[in-house]
Amino acid sequence: MRLAVVVTLLVHCFLVTCSPGDNLDEFIDCTYACEYNRRCPNSQINYIDPETNMFHDIEFFDTPPLYSKLLFWDCISDCDYQCQHIITRWRIDEEEEIYQFHGKWPFLRVLGTQEFFSTIFSIGNFIPHYKGFVKFSRIIREEGDRRRKNSRSILIWNYLYVTVAGMLAWTASSVFHCRDLIITEKLDYFFAGLTVLTGFHAIFARMTSMFLYPKIAQAFTASVAAIFALHILRLYVDWSYTYNMRFNIFFGVLQYILLIMLSCQNYHALQKQKLMGEFKKTAYSSFKGQIFKLCVIPILLVIVTTMAMSLELFDFFSYEWQIDAHALWHLCTIWPSWVLYDFFLEDYAYWGSESALNVLWQRMIPAPLDASLLREHAFQGTNDLSTVLSPSTFTDEGGYKPVLKYGLGYFNYGLVIDDEVYDYSVCDIIRGHVYDHFWCYFCCFMILFTIWLISLNWCPSSKKSKFDWSKKKDDFKMEGGDLEYQHVKI
Repeated sequence: MRLAVVVTLLVHCFLVTCSPGDNLDEFIDCTYACEYNRRCPNSQINYIDPETNMFHDIEFFDTPPLYSKLLFWDCISDCDYQCQHIITRWRIDEEEEIYQFHGKWPFLRVLGTQEFFSTIFSIGNFIPHYKGFVKFSRIIREEGDRRRKNSRSILIWNYLYVTVAGMLAWTASSVFHCRDLIITEKLDYFFAGLTVLTGFHAIFARMTSMFLYPKIAQAFTASVAAIFALHILRLYVDWSYTYNMRFNIFFGVLQYILLIMLSCQNYHALQKQKLMGEFKKTAYSSFKGQIFKLCVIPILLVIVTTMAMSLELFDFFSYEWQIDAHALWHLCTIWPSWVLYDFFLEDYAYWGSESALNVLWQRMIPAPLDASLLREHAFQGTNDLSTVLSPSTFTDEGGYKPVLKYGLGYFNYGLVIDDEVYDYSVCDIIRGHVYDHFWCYFCCFMILFTIWLISLNWCPSSKKSKFDWSKKKDDFKMEGGDLEYQHVKI
């Protein structure tokens, strides 16, 4: 669900570079006059021409001490803020179009926050991620040492990582909308990218049933962590909004595609479970109910979040209500987060049932082996395929007698079941799966290699910043406002 959030950030990045309000002559004259009249420290304005500067006799307010000390509003940034609203009020009186400044609408400071509603809704987005964190943490504590025997706990840990990334991202978003500084902006973008990667990591691991291969799951996790580290390094060396946009959209779209594929996978499993006569209807679960929870919900989430993106594409702003499309978008992302974690929990509970695992194993184990027979002989009912097929798991009398033969990148096994020997390869065992041992490592390597190519070649090397910081007028990047400034008119 974080793709749309990232897209909104990146749309904002694009708008920052082309805000028409920044280049208005009257806005520039106003900031010059404010800095000169207030004798702002570090200002390079030593003189203004009273005959050409219409703002020379405007009475500008001093920065409130609380804002200057606590929220780092200096004289120059506060002049920028005051002039935004002076120009905006003047354009409203003249019935002219309201312009953006530095990529943002001219918001008034409310309780010290630059974008009040965006801040409130960002805090609202933090809540479902925190609730998800509590739920997944409780499951991990309840399982305790059982997670060593139940490799499905890998999924819960992956979902826990998603909640942590979400909490960090929305905390950074709240701080960023409260006070727009370079450091808060970068943290907002970094953590937004982290949520996209953790979401991709969790859904990909779930869809491919990677919990059956703990070692491969660890390698995949390390690969995704390396991708994020390279991503941060790339931005640190040469910050580029274009590269950041492409990186996040790439993994965000993958996340949407994986959710749809996961929905189809669940539908196929439920239908097969019904045909096998293993679906058990309870007071809390029916076949149609499971179809809705496991198949319809993820597709519905993709549709809802995609439609809500139109709020960003058709940007609008109400100066009277001090709310814009971006704030409403933050409001629209609260519900999908609640539902997404509920879906993760429902999906985790479903694939923990014996009948669902039999469906999974029957898809994985080739004829003439029977999935239920293999499950019956499996070590203490574990669903860890690497454990079931490990030499230490079986005895000569237990029914399984694995014979390892080193082949070209994979193993061959010979299982003895009821005095009959079945020879098959790992590639046969995971037939119908998306990957096997070799291809999983290969895909991880290709993802790393692709991201590295993107960072070096796809995006032109440029130091794209919102402003030319070498110039005096762009030594700051502040917006927001106090209600008392509304009365100022030209």
